[in-house]
Amino acid sequence: MFESYNFKRQDQNLWRELKILDSDLVDFCTNDYLGLSQDEDYKKSFLKELRPASMGASSSRLVPGLSQRHFEYEKQAALFFKSEQSLLFCSGFQANLGFFSSLPAEFKIFSDQNNHASLIQAISLSACSKTIFKHNSIEDLETLLEEEVEGPKVIVIESVYSMEGLQTRLKDFWSLALKHDAFLYVDEAHSSGVFGEQGRGLSEEMGLDLDHPKLIRMHGMGKAWASQGGLICASQTVINFLINHAKSFIYSTGVSPLVVEQLSYNLEQIHFIDQKRLKLWSLLQSLKLEFCFASESPIGIKLLGAEEKAIQMQMQLEKQGLVVGVMRWPTVARDQAVVRYVVKAHHSLQDIKNLFKFIN
Repeated sequence: MFESYNFKRQDQNLWRELKILDSDLVDFCTNDYLGLSQDEDYKKSFLKELRPASMGASSSRLVPGLSQRHFEYEKQAALFFKSEQSLLFCSGFQANLGFFSSLPAEFKIFSDQNNHASLIQAISLSACSKTIFKHNSIEDLETLLEEEVEGPKVIVIESVYSMEGLQTRLKDFWSLALKHDAFLYVDEAHSSGVFGEQGRGLSEEMGLDLDHPKLIRMHGMGKAWASQGGLICASQTVINFLINHAKSFIYSTGVSPLVVEQLSYNLEQIHFIDQKRLKLWSLLQSLKLEFCFASESPIGIKLLGAEEKAIQMQMQLEKQGLVVGVMRWPTVARDQAVVRYVVKAHHSLQDIKNLFKFIN
C-alpha cells in the first residue's frame, strides 16, 4: 500500500529524503540567518553558563512541577518583544495549530493564499468559516471583509514569505484590521531575529502597536535564534485562552528546560546577537549594490519551473561546494519549482559571488 505512494512521488521527481549536510560544503539552504548555530564562541559561552534546573520538562506545562524557568522566560520574552504576555509552544507549527484549532466557531478567518503549510493545516482544523484572499492583496481582502459585517474576524499573514523572500504589506494589513475591528495574526518565523530593533520582527520595524490587544504575533525560535519553539506574543486574555483551549499546548510535554535556558541566554546576549544581525544587513546591502540582489529579505529564489531542472541545478551546485534548497510541489505550486538560497551573516562575499555566478 505505502510503496505505491512512494513510487508515485519518485516518478514525479517529488521524492524527499533525510540528508546530513556535508561540513565541507557552504550552507545556503538552512534558515540559520545569523549563523548562531555554527558560532563556536556562542556555543562555548552558553555551555559554560548552562545550569538547568532539570534536564526534561517531564510533563505538560499544566501539571504543576518543573516549569518555573518557562514562566520566567515567557515574562522576559514578553518584555523584549513588547507584548503584554507570551506563551512558548514546542514549535512554530504547534503554536499555529494550537491557536487556530482552538478558535471559537463564531470567528471568521481570512488567510493569505500563500501562507505556510502550518497555517493552512491549522486553519483547516478550525471550526470557523474560512476565506482565502489573493496573495498580499489589500484590495481583495478589503472586498471580502466588507461582505462579512457580523462576528469576530482574524486576518492571517506571514511577515516574510519564506518561499519567495517577500515582505508582506504589514502596515496596510494592520490598518485594515483596525478599520474592520479584526484581529491580525502575524507569523514572524522568518523575520524574528532579522528585522526590527534587535531582531524584534517586521511588526516592530513597521511601527505597529505591539501590545495592542488585536495584534497576535508568532515568533519562531528555530531559525535566526538557532533554538527551538514557537512563541505567541499577545494580550494576557489571549494567552489565558490558549492555556485553557489550545490542545497542542495542553497535551504536549513542555519544551525542554535546556532549550528554555538557551532562549533566555539569547535575550541576555542580545547585544552580541544584534551585531550579527547588523552584519547580515551590511552584507545584503553590498549584494544589492554589486549584484542587484532584489530580495526584501535574506531569502533568494531562482524559478526553474520543472522539478527535474531544479534538482539538476541543486546537484550541480553541490559539485561547486554549495548547498541550496529545492522547493517543489506541494510546498510551491505544480511546475513552479525553485532553487531557494539563504544569505547568512557568516557567509563570505566570495562564497556568495560563487553562488550568484553559477545561478545567474
